Amino acid sequence: MKWLLVCCFGYTVTRTPDLENRGPRSHQCVARETLLVAKEIAENDGFQLIHALVDSLYVWKEGAKGRLERLATEIETRTRLPLAIESVYRYVVFLPRAYADVPVPNRFFAVGEDGELKVRGLECAAMTRLHC
Repeated sequence: MKWLLVCCFGYTVTRTPDLENRGPRSHQCVARETLLVAKEIAENDGFQLIHALVDSLYVWKEGAKGRLERLATEIETRTRLPLAIESVYRYVVFLPRAYADVPVPNRFFAVGEDGELKVRGLECAAMTRLHC
């Protein structure tokens, strides 16, 4: 979704530059609306929203591992967009914004159920597995 909307909007703005600075961009509006629908579905099913970005939704619910596929299917059905569960994490840590010019808090690290370490927006040593 992100790729399609950003590319389409980039093309239309390039071809019609008068649209450039007129409020929220079309891809941002569509992505936000879709994300709000996904958030509502998850919360109605008892999940707690932990974090959300344009192309990611992090939710938590005690003992919900078996219900994630059903949640993903319901979100996919309502939004008509393909959805994949990338990973189930033991824990995830989102770091606060350190700089005012950083638009979103997209720096985090997480440990998957298999012990695999996932790091985004941070520089770290070459550690790939965490035994805890």
